[in-house]
Amino acid sequence: MLVSDMQVVDIKAIAQQANSSLQEAWHLGCTGRSVEALTLAGEILADAKARGDDRLAAQCDTDIAWYCFQIGKAELGLTHVRRAVDFWKLTGERKQESCARAYFGWLLLELGLPEEAIEEATRALDLADKAADPKAQSLATNVIGIIFWCNKQPDRAILMSERSVELARSIGNKNYECWWLINLGGAHSEGGYIARALGQPEQEHQMLVRALELTEQALDIAIEIGDSWAARLCLGNQAEFHSHLGEHDKALRCMARYRLFQENSYVRDRQQYLYTLGQIYNNSGKFTEALSPLLAAVELMDAGGSFDSYVQIYLYLSQAYEGLGQFDPALEAHKKYH
Repeated sequence: MLVSDMQVVDIKAIAQQANSSLQEAWHLGCTGRSVEALTLAGEILADAKARGDDRLAAQCDTDIAWYCFQIGKAELGLTHVRRAVDFWKLTGERKQESCARAYFGWLLLELGLPEEAIEEATRALDLADKAADPKAQSLATNVIGIIFWCNKQPDRAILMSERSVELARSIGNKNYECWWLINLGGAHSEGGYIARALGQPEQEHQMLVRALELTEQALDIAIEIGDSWAARLCLGNQAEFHSHLGEHDKALRCMARYRLFQENSYVRDRQQYLYTLGQIYNNSGKFTEALSPLLAAVELMDAGGSFDSYVQIYLYLSQAYEGLGQFDPALEAHKKYH
């Protein structure tokens, strides 16, 4: 069948419009509006499938995986990213496969599967290196850093996260720089918590102060680029770090500021807000005040979230019950924590 010049023009116009819409969705996801981004990308995906545009569909699936991560829908994200990985592997497009595998690894980690996560993230970095693409290298390196952080290997996490930030800066990607700085701060905080457990208060203080500095850098960028999602993460993390330093008033001020960025918040964010508030009250001995936000966080679990969120919620809930002398529910929450 012959295709007329007019049909060729129509096909090109449709493709251009779809790509423009996909860029619009990405912008939404970079400015704290990932539910809208997910909806728009889903519409583009449905249209791409209807037209038989498999490459555009794979691009949609890749981006949707990130939006699902942001809003706490890891299982849905895995459905999309698996399709994307299969397509990019089939077509031999290393950069795209690297990005998809990096998201794949991150989502697996969200579901508490670190061994599978590191396998995908390592593949992602290998592909990014072969493609010599600094953006893909930055993403994959960051995911490996997060896996080390979650597996309580802060020294390795810091090295990888520092490298991911350097790569982001080298290409002028403010979103990546902001997001990866948040994780670099988190890796430093983990070093602080381990130092506390080892009876090294000076090292703990040094690491947590550095975590606050890095997170403040990320917050400045988040505000500059209008990313309310990243701003919420920054303020929640800063509240946690201040609380561990015994600076409970500063922690509560961070939480008050957090509420200024709650428009378009997601399940994952709301859980962080609630369990961090509970943690602050626990640390200041206000166990009655801690129960309400922590129980509200439990109620959100069926709506989504991350494995790490569930761990934090049950840990702080067990501490609150123990502080109130309610040992049966404390034990039950502690069992769920483990």
